[in-house]
Amino acid sequence: MSALDSFGFKMIAYGDNLTDVNRKATIAAALVYKTGVLTSAASFLGSDLRFSVWKKPPAYGPSPRFGAGFEVGGSKVHANALLKARPLGMWRLLESGTREATHPIKLRKKQGKKVLSRNGQIFGTTATVRGMRGQRSWSNGIRSSSAGAMQAYKRTQKLALLEAARR
Repeated sequence: MSALDSFGFKMIAYGDNLTDVNRKATIAAALVYKTGVLTSAASFLGSDLRFSVWKKPPAYGPSPRFGAGFEVGGSKVHANALLKARPLGMWRLLESGTREATHPIKLRKKQGKKVLSRNGQIFGTTATVRGMRGQRSWSNGIRSSSAGAMQAYKRTQKLALLEAARR
């Protein structure tokens, strides 16, 4: 076997070993972004990643836990990842905040009429709800983890090239 044939077989082996590398590198970068977003949210929410001040009746349980995930699409060579906020509505509250509002309070049959009515007269049926300033946790997490995601992507590519060269 000539040196040219050997080189050709080596290049074919490189190609076979590197087909799924872009997908693996994209997954590594997406994991870094996911971690960055959750870390950014934890700085405001605490380690439990919940709005701890939201008290709900025991039947509903605690407030939902903030999370993030990603879906990898595309082909093996041209992979892309879409980072998803879970649950989306809660992340919107944390990212953009809420505005101050005045709205009527609905009376509950069990305790509302006892508390808010006396001798048939109803008191305090409106309340002002304080708004919450947006924390920009999602966008700050993405911005802070961009450099780490690029490093993870490049590291995965380099390790795959080294592994292919060893074979």
